[in-house]
Amino acid sequence: PDSLQILPNAKLEPSMVEPQESVTYQFERNGYFVKDDGRSSDDKLVFNRAVTLRDTWAKILNQQTKSANRK
Repeated sequence: PDSLQILPNAKLEPSMVEPQESVTYQFERNGYFVKDDGRSSDDKLVFNRAVTLRDTWAKILNQQTKSANRK
C-alpha cells in the first residue's frame, strides 16, 4: 500500500551528499535504505528501503490503552 513515499523536504547530513554504492543507511525511525543508482541523479537521490524497523512504541501504547480501558 505504501510502496512509494516521496519526501521532497527530507534533510540529509553532509555525509549523504554522495552516498556510497551498495552501502546500507539507517534513516532515523524509518528503516534501512540503499541508494537506487538507476533512479538517482545529481539533483535527486532515490533510496529503496531494505529493512523496516519494528514499531515497538505502537505495541507499548496499545498495551497501555488496553490496560487503561480495563480499569
